[in-house]
Amino acid sequence: MKTHVIVSFIILMMIAIVSLHTFMELWYFISNSTIRITPAISVSAGEIISIELPEIRKYDRIYLVVDGRVNVDEINVTPVNVKQLPLRVETFEHDVFPTLISEKRYMFIAHEDFEKICLQLRLQPLTPFVIKDIEGLQRFRILSECSSRMMCVELSPIRFNSNNYTQIAFIYPFRQTIEPNFKISGVIELVRGRVDYINIIVMTEKEWYAYKVVDVFTPPGTVISYDIDAYSIDLSGRSGEFLGENLVAIAIGVGISNVLYEKYSSPVVGIGELRIQNGDYTVRVEPAVQNSFTFNPEVYVLRKFQPSSSYLASIISLTVLIVSLALFTARVARGA
Repeated sequence: MKTHVIVSFIILMMIAIVSLHTFMELWYFISNSTIRITPAISVSAGEIISIELPEIRKYDRIYLVVDGRVNVDEINVTPVNVKQLPLRVETFEHDVFPTLISEKRYMFIAHEDFEKICLQLRLQPLTPFVIKDIEGLQRFRILSECSSRMMCVELSPIRFNSNNYTQIAFIYPFRQTIEPNFKISGVIELVRGRVDYINIIVMTEKEWYAYKVVDVFTPPGTVISYDIDAYSIDLSGRSGEFLGENLVAIAIGVGISNVLYEKYSSPVVGIGELRIQNGDYTVRVEPAVQNSFTFNPEVYVLRKFQPSSSYLASIISLTVLIVSLALFTARVARGA
């Protein structure tokens, strides 16, 4: 009987030692599974900047997060065997939309081991707006101040939605509860070409309310001043329905159809000062364009778990020891 106890104790001790080794391997991976890099880079619009990353292993993911107002015109990775994943989290569900207008995300995957890799980005000028596609996909080019106190943007649709439209939005995040004296005013210029519409959009946590200020018949060179208050009638015929709702953002939405684009090519839209009044709070959004600014990206290297040979040996040993203990205990029980 004493021999049985000693053998069982030895096996249990071996199980404990192997389990500890296995746990330490897992703990090391968990502790080092994510590397976070937060550089501060002084950039000028149009120049290529580089972000160097440490050793990358096969199947590691690289996750780049930038401020929503930063416009990445081009992004490349060297060596070339690191591929950008088709990551599009441009959802407009009301419960997650506030998060998505605050930042933009890009993800890559390595297909082999590298001692180091480099992210290369070309940025457009910084604006006070978050520029996002709502329908389809447009390429845009910020032209700085091409008109008096106007931020001008050239738009070039590259993919239309199923309804043959594409819409891009210039979004200014603004979180407050809408009060009765709520008012939006500003100036927009159709500098060149034509668009199907330009809407001012009040985005709340529950709903969006759109007000058309430019239509397909507006000729180039037209300057439009707009004033929208809590009782203006939106495109759905609603008036005053957003009173008391939680405001998320004010947006300027520009829509272009494939028919109009084929006829007039790339339009240029000028955005002037945007003024928002709500309760005792008033904000003026100047259409300033920054060609030089500090870029503060966040880069995450997400390690893929790849068991080492010692870890696999520990798992096999642990399995053998547990089975051995079970068989030994069963044998002792039968002998008793």
